[in-house]
Amino acid sequence: MLHRIFGGLFVIAACGGGGILFGRQMKLRQENLLEGRRAVELLQAQIRAQSASLPQALLETGEQTSGIYGELFCEISQELLLYRGEPVRVLWERAARKKLRQPFLRSTDVEQFVMLGEQLGMTDRAMQETILERYLRYTEQELTLLLGEIREKTRLYRNLGILLGIFVTILLL
Repeated sequence: MLHRIFGGLFVIAACGGGGILFGRQMKLRQENLLEGRRAVELLQAQIRAQSASLPQALLETGEQTSGIYGELFCEISQELLLYRGEPVRVLWERAARKKLRQPFLRSTDVEQFVMLGEQLGMTDRAMQETILERYLRYTEQELTLLLGEIREKTRLYRNLGILLGIFVTILLL
C-alpha cells in the first residue's frame, strides 16, 4: 500500500513538473526575444552613430553582445568580410536558422529575424534603420502579448499538471 502512495505522489510531482516546464518555455522565449531586441538596438546604434558598414557593425555588435545573438552576428560578419559572393540575405538566413533553432521560439520569431536579414543587406543606411525599427516594433508587440500570457498560462499549466497527476493517480489506484 505504501508503494502505491509513493507512486501516486511521484506521478503527481512529475505531472506538476511538466506543467512548470511548459511555463518555463514561455519565460525562455521572453528572455530570448529581449536578448534579440537588445542586440538589434545595438546594431541600429552602430549603424546610426558610427556610420559603420554592415559587416563592421555586425562584428562590433556581436563582440559586445553575449549569447546566441552575439555568436550569430559575429558569424554573419565574418562571412561577409570573407566575401565569397553570397548575398547578405543568404548568409543571414543560414546563420539565423542554425543558431535560432530553439524549442521555445515560435517559427514566426525566426521568420521575422530572417526577414530582417533579407532586407538589411540591399539598402542604404536610412532604410536599414527603418528595417531595424520595424523588427524592434515586432519584438515589442510580442513581448507585450507574452507578458500577459506568462501570468495567465504559467499558473494554468502548473495547476493542470497537478490535476492531471491526481487524475492519473486515481486511475492507477
